[in-house]
Order: sequence, then structure tokens, then C-alpha cells
Amino acid sequence: MKKKLLVILLSLCVAITSAFTLSACRGKNNNNGGNVDNGGGSSTTTTDDGKTDNKDNSATDGGKTDDGKTDDGKTDDENAERKATKGLEFGFIDNETTQVTGYRGTDAEVYIPSMEGSKRVTRIKADAFAGNRVITSVEMGDNVAEIGDRAFNDCPNLTGVKIGTGVKSIGNRAFYGSKSLTEAAIPNGVATVGNEAFYGCSGLTTAAIPDSVTKMGYKAFRNCTGLTSATIGSGLTKIDDETFRDCTGLTSATIGSGVTVIGQDAFSTCTKLANVTISGNVAQIEMGAFVDCPNLTSIEIPNSIRAVGVTAFNGTGLTFTEDNGARYLGNSGNRYLVLIEAKDKEAITSYDINANAKVIADMAFYRCENLTTVSMPESVTDIGALAFSGCGELSNPTMSNGLLTIGQEAFASCIGLTGLTIPDSVTDIGQYAFQYCQCLAKVTGCGGVMTIGEHAFHGCNELTDIMLPGTLTKIPAYMFYGCKKLSNITLPSSLTRIEDNAFNGCTNLSGVTIPGGVTYIGNWAFNGCANLSNVTIPGGVTTIGAQAFAYCTSFTEITIPLSVRRMDNEVFIGCTKLTKINCEAESWNAVSGGWYINWTGLAENAVKVNWNYKVN
Repeated sequence: MKKKLLVILLSLCVAITSAFTLSACRGKNNNNGGNVDNGGGSSTTTTDDGKTDNKDNSATDGGKTDDGKTDDGKTDDENAERKATKGLEFGFIDNETTQVTGYRGTDAEVYIPSMEGSKRVTRIKADAFAGNRVITSVEMGDNVAEIGDRAFNDCPNLTGVKIGTGVKSIGNRAFYGSKSLTEAAIPNGVATVGNEAFYGCSGLTTAAIPDSVTKMGYKAFRNCTGLTSATIGSGLTKIDDETFRDCTGLTSATIGSGVTVIGQDAFSTCTKLANVTISGNVAQIEMGAFVDCPNLTSIEIPNSIRAVGVTAFNGTGLTFTEDNGARYLGNSGNRYLVLIEAKDKEAITSYDINANAKVIADMAFYRCENLTTVSMPESVTDIGALAFSGCGELSNPTMSNGLLTIGQEAFASCIGLTGLTIPDSVTDIGQYAFQYCQCLAKVTGCGGVMTIGEHAFHGCNELTDIMLPGTLTKIPAYMFYGCKKLSNITLPSSLTRIEDNAFNGCTNLSGVTIPGGVTYIGNWAFNGCANLSNVTIPGGVTTIGAQAFAYCTSFTEITIPLSVRRMDNEVFIGCTKLTKINCEAESWNAVSGGWYINWTGLAENAVKVNWNYKVN
């Protein structure tokens, strides 16, 4: 009996032990890729290299098709996120994103993943790969949105870069000097390409700028000597300065419909450039844009053109159309669209501009010292910078009634100019436009002018009469600086600002009414206006700049309205007759600045300040 009981107990132990062993084996198979169904239709299998492959044995959504692919048409390997190349270093951005900060690996081919752990890889930090001599190719995951400044600067063995479709910004000098780079297509989606981004990448052969790019910095592809073609998408509005300068292998360039400005030296010294297609929206071709492109023998200047810079086409193979001693460029429909320059600047004494001309290019008649008269047809809309500057004998230019802009320094130092009628069609007068026209006494017209540049009439010593348009919102800095004979001027009610030095040195100015809309009177605005005896500062002015009324030696009394919250240093210094300042504010503390500092030069240093002054 005892023996039988012992046998039973031993059998029971064996059974229990077997059960536990079987359970453990099943658990192990389920965790390491066994084929036992766990009830969810999926399992994992250990590969020979110790990696795990996720599999789905169910026939429901997400299952494999007969050819071994999942429902999205890809194999498991294609669906799996590739691992980051060993040696990549990552840095914190925030709890959800990270960035590549460097690379210390030995692999020449580098993959930057979309994810690092649970975080999205969104940036390649500035200088992350700069100077690296190991890498030959780089591929980026699609979460990468930014390639930082100098990220791949001077990587001499880098030949190919696959820029991720998520990239929006390529930083300054991102690939600068990576001479072996032959492939770096910019995907549609990139919005900005930084300054000098591909400078000196002499292995590149094509530059295709997608429509998504809206800003491309200066010198972006300069000295890419292997570049043969460039295509600019419709999103870019300006080809910045020196973008393709010294691309000596470039033979063709297509400029997209969004471009309105071709910048300074944009294609300078592209010695093989023969084909350029310019869109119909380009309005400005800046100085030296195509200088020293000897193989450029034809070009169609669009009718949209508004300005052409000096030397824009110097050193090209273009044939200019000549008429009456001047050179013109245009298109097949109008060969006289742009007057480029007078052919013999010393010999020319008078000139009638061709009836089909639209633009007078920068410096077209610069220092034609014997030019006395010029007649512009109604077709002319724009006079370029320095167009007639230094024409000392020019006395009475006839401007077209279709004229829109008078460029910077257009008539500067035309000392023979005595009177001027500016058509009402003109909307913009550039900086220094009539500076040092020392005999200019009267200016009429200007009825449609919206903006006038700084120094526009600076040094016009004889100017006594000018009518300012009712559309003007500010008197720019130095506009009438040194106009010693200007005695009276009516400021339009549209004004809101009188800028620095606007009337500085107008020693004969005796009366001026500042409109009620003015809020700002700039530094030295009326400095040295010795005859100015009475100025009413309106109730909207909040700021009066340093020495704004300094050396106004005819001042005896002035009222500062309650609206003024700041007056800078020495506003009234040198006002030797000023004895009374009426301030509507309650005390010194109500007006900031140092206007009460240094009273030297005021009448016996005994200026009386009436606080809380009430205007009758």
C-alpha cells in the first residue's frame, strides 16, 4: 500500500514538472519569434542576425498578399524605419523633437533617420558635418525640416546628398566649398536657400530651383564652375546679388515668371552663357547683372522692364540698336525699349529720345557736360539712377507726361538747371535726385508724388519756391538741407513726420505751419533756421528730436503741447532770444529726454518755463 502511494506521488510530481516545462517553452517561443498563434493573428521571428521581423499571420486588414507585401504595397523591410548610421550624435530641442549635432562615425554613407527613439529628427544643426573628410553620401529622413548654417561646409569627399522632402530651409553656407558634390536636388517644399549655400560646389552640373523657393540668398551658387544649366521656379521674386557669378560652365538660364528683379552681378562672368530666357514680369535688371558674358549674343528684354543698371550688359556679345548717337536694347517687338547710354558723351549737345523708348537706364547721360537740352517722349516711364547727373549745362529738360519715377541722383549736380516742372504722373522721386542743383530756383508740379527720397533737394541754394503734393506723408531726412533762400513753404496736411535735418540750414525760412497730423519732429529738423520766429507745434506731436530748433535765433517764445512726451538734448540750444517756454505738461517729469540740459546760448540763461500752461 505504501509503495503504491509512493508511486502515485512520484507520478504526480513528474506530471507537474512537465507541465511547467511546457509552459515555459511556449512563453519563450511567443517572445522570440515562434510560430505559435497568440490569439491576435501576429507573431515575431528572430532573424539569423539577431534582429526581429514583425509578421502578421491573420487574413484581416494589414495582412500580407500572396507576393509577400503588405496592403500598402511594400515589403516589411520597406516599411521599417532605417536605423541611424552609427556615430551620429543627437541633441535636445524639446520633448518631441531632436537634432543631429555631429558625426563621429567611420561609415562613408550616412543615413539621418526621421525618428530617434520616440522623437522626430527635425534639424541638422549648424556645423554638424563641417569639414568632415569621411562622408561621401548623405540621405535624410522626411522629418528633417532644417539644414543649419554650414552643416556640410567643406566636406571634400561628399558627392551626393538626398535632401528630405520635409526640408523647408537650407542654411547659409550649408554646402559651401564641397567641391566633389555632384548631386543635391532641391525638393519642392524648400522655401529658403541661404547665402552662399552651394558656393564653390564645382561638381554640380544643374541647378533647378523649385516653385516652392521664395527666398534665395546672395552668392548661392557662385563659382559652381561645373554648372551648365539653371532653372528658376515661379516662387522666387529676386535673383539675389552674385547668385551665379563666376559659373564659367553655365550655358543656359531660364528665369521663372515670379522673378521681378535680377540682382547685381547675378550672372557676372558666366563666360559660356549663351541662352537666357527672361520672364515677362522682370522689372529691374541691376548693375553688372550680365557683365562679361561674351557668348551672350541675344536677349529679349520684357516690356515689364522699369530699370536697367549701369554695366548690366557690358562685355556681352549683344548688338545694340543705335539711334541718333545713343544705344538701345529691347526685344523683337521694340528694339528701342531701353536707352542704355549715349554713345559719345563729350560730343552730345542735345538729344531727342526715341519715341518708342520706355526706360532711360542708369547713367545713360552721366556727365554729358555739353548737353543743354533733352526731350522725352510720352512713352518714357522711368529715369534711372544718375541718368543725367553731372550734366552741368542742362537747363530745361522736358519730361514726359507718362513719367512715373525719377531715380536716385538722376539730375544731381546739374548746376545749370534753373526751373523744373515735374509731371503729375510722377509717383516717386529718388534719393539725392536734385542734390546740388545750385541754380534751381523753382519746382512746380509734383501733384501725384507719393514718396521723395532723402537729400532730394539738398544744397539747392537758390530754391525759393516749391509746392509739395497733398499725398506726401513725410518730409524725408535732409530733403531741404542747406536751401538757404527757401523762405516760405506750405506743408501738406497729409504729413505725419518731419525727419532729421529736413530743413537744417534754411537760414531764410521765416514761417512754417506744421500740420496737425504730424507726430514726430526729427533731430536737427529746423537747426540753424535763423529767421524762423514763429512755429506752432500741433497737439499731435509726441517726440521732438535733439537740437530740433537749435540756433533758431529769432525765437522769443514757444509752446509745447501736452501731447509731447519726449524732447531730446539741447532742443533750444543757441536760441539766443528765447525767453519763454510754455509747457502744457504739469512738470519736468512729464516730458522725458534731456531737452532742458545745457542752456548755454539762451538769453542770459534766464529762460522761463511756464508749466501747466493753458492756451487761450
